[in-house]
Amino acid sequence: MLNKNQRGITLVEVLAIIVLISIIGLLMWNIFFQGVNYSANAITKTQIQQQANVIISDLTKIHQTTEEDYYEIIPSADSCSFSIIDRKNLNRKYENSKLCLQVENTPITIKPKNEDNNKLLKLTIFEKNNRDNQIQVEFQLHRLIGGE
Repeated sequence: MLNKNQRGITLVEVLAIIVLISIIGLLMWNIFFQGVNYSANAITKTQIQQQANVIISDLTKIHQTTEEDYYEIIPSADSCSFSIIDRKNLNRKYENSKLCLQVENTPITIKPKNEDNNKLLKLTIFEKNNRDNQIQVEFQLHRLIGGE
């Protein structure tokens, strides 16, 4: 005989609870990994921006302080790095193991001591394994020429 006052959980109720806990767990798992991926992309984007700032600062310094009549910006064979070479064949190479560094319209010869010494360049930096994570920066190299 069944007693109507019996308390307990039926098998259907246990299965329903397991299904609900599984759904909530999967949602939490998905949200966690989306956060991890977003964080990794944000960190990489910051590193890319910092790399661009260093390169632009360095190129500006070279352009403004060089004593040479000209220098060249030359891309590497793999198109993920570039070099600056001057008349004395001083070579400054810009490369990163995780990033591609490209200056548009290279190779280019720049004559910083000419009257027309302002150059507009476009720098593109992106992750080697994720081309969508990139920045493009246009910057101008300029130099004041003192009169005699």
